[in-house]
Amino acid sequence: MCSCSFIYLVGSQFKIYYTFDPIMISDFLFLNDTGSLMEIVGNTFFDTLFSLLPAILIMLALFIIICRLAFKTDRHFYTPWRRIPCLVLSIIFIVALFIPRTPVSAIMKKTFFEVTAEKDNHTTTNIAYYNKHGVISGIYGLYLTNQLEKPKDYEKTIATLEKELKELEENNPSHTNNPAKNWGNPNIIMVFSEAFWDISKMDDITFDKEVTSNFNALKEEGIYFEMISPSFGGISANVEFEVLTGSSLRYYGTGYIPYMQLMTSDKYANMPNVPTELNNNGYNTKIISTWSDKLFKCKNAYEYFKVNETLYNTDFENPDKKGGRISEKEVVDTLISQMENKKSDEKVFLMALTAQTHMPYPKDRYTEEEYDIKVTNSNNLPEYVTDSLRCYAQGVYDADKELARLYEYIQTLDEPTIIIFYGDHLPYINQEDGSDAYPLMSYFNTDDELLNTYRKYNTQCLVLGNFDLGEDNIDTLGPNMIMPYVFSRCDLKVSPYFRWLSTRIDNSKTSNHIVAGNPLVAKDAQGNLHNPATLTGELAKDNNEQACINWKYFVEVDTD
Repeated sequence: MCSCSFIYLVGSQFKIYYTFDPIMISDFLFLNDTGSLMEIVGNTFFDTLFSLLPAILIMLALFIIICRLAFKTDRHFYTPWRRIPCLVLSIIFIVALFIPRTPVSAIMKKTFFEVTAEKDNHTTTNIAYYNKHGVISGIYGLYLTNQLEKPKDYEKTIATLEKELKELEENNPSHTNNPAKNWGNPNIIMVFSEAFWDISKMDDITFDKEVTSNFNALKEEGIYFEMISPSFGGISANVEFEVLTGSSLRYYGTGYIPYMQLMTSDKYANMPNVPTELNNNGYNTKIISTWSDKLFKCKNAYEYFKVNETLYNTDFENPDKKGGRISEKEVVDTLISQMENKKSDEKVFLMALTAQTHMPYPKDRYTEEEYDIKVTNSNNLPEYVTDSLRCYAQGVYDADKELARLYEYIQTLDEPTIIIFYGDHLPYINQEDGSDAYPLMSYFNTDDELLNTYRKYNTQCLVLGNFDLGEDNIDTLGPNMIMPYVFSRCDLKVSPYFRWLSTRIDNSKTSNHIVAGNPLVAKDAQGNLHNPATLTGELAKDNNEQACINWKYFVEVDTD
């Protein structure tokens, strides 16, 4: 037991340094994919080890002291009549704790973790949760809150919703009802831009040039909206899951990773997803990833999604790299190559996953010659944090530059083509000792805690085309609603599930819906922020309906 505790403590020091979150139960799913993890943190691993060495040595000394004390005070039960009851009681206790069903889970959550229907005890970071409840209790609490539970009044609610779905299936035109907003069947290029965020929103640091000048200028050319990411600082797979399924992480819980915890059997080949919908409309679907095929078990997910072709980091031949990773330039070069080499009558969906801007952000990640930007003011932030923000901003600057190049390229094409460009989450920035740097930044520390939470999860999406996209008054959408929105504007015949999702966008003009959210913060169609655990009235009803649809298609995987 002591050995396991020591290993856990050391491992958590590394995870906290990189993500400001300690090890959770779901992290043990990564044990068969240590190679991909080292790919993410490998270039700074030994520097991190050196900085954490004092803490590790202190823990090692305590571990040795505890072991010696335990050895001196060792007690044994030599007779079976004493040993067997202890074993049986221990087993009963452990089984009772981990029964993943109500009423046991409900009792535990309400009694020990203050989680009820009216109050959700989530925190912005898991380490704050651990600090409140203790390490072992924190692990167990997150385990409980990540259990999937059937939504309230599910049978009654889903019976009504199934009538709506049936009507949508019977009345499923192959084009949008508004010709002025009909995009036809364009090629779709999606850029899943790692940690892309408009850093100019933050007044704690300024640079000698605008970091996202192209992105901000192109807002006038396309359709732009704010998003609420399900992730902060990492776990990009959760954003990817939302985009490719229409499902929302607010129905799974903090720390849940559907690619690894939900999609564990072949039945998930039947759940709704974007590549399958596009395949059914004659598109050739491809995912171009600058990561390993094992990270977050993405290969299994893409197979369930029936993606026609996948390209991983090992499939790039002598790729251009910057900052130790496949560069933004290489990604756009590959997208252009894919478009140049496709068949003339072929419609394609290309989704590219970038890597250059992934954490960590050490000052020497780029040489001084590779930096295009300089910090002009950092509002008295520590030098280490200032350098980290500059490193991060350089990656964003490069992504912004390549977005402009990709946009210029599609203007040369005769075929209608759109670009969907978005950032998956904000970066995790740490101080020199590994602690969270966000408490030092005024932008994320207003007097409004809900606003602070929103800002840590707020990213942006921009849709561009080589034809007139028309106008729309969309202000905010969740990543899960990007493709339902695109489907509603295209000449595609899609499933009732995706049509139902798109009605939530259309109806939001006249009725109040939750248009974006995660387990910690949600936004309605009027632009108001909410705690998802305290919704009332029409918003609570709408949220429960979406939860029921999510349960039907992604937990039960009922596609009838």
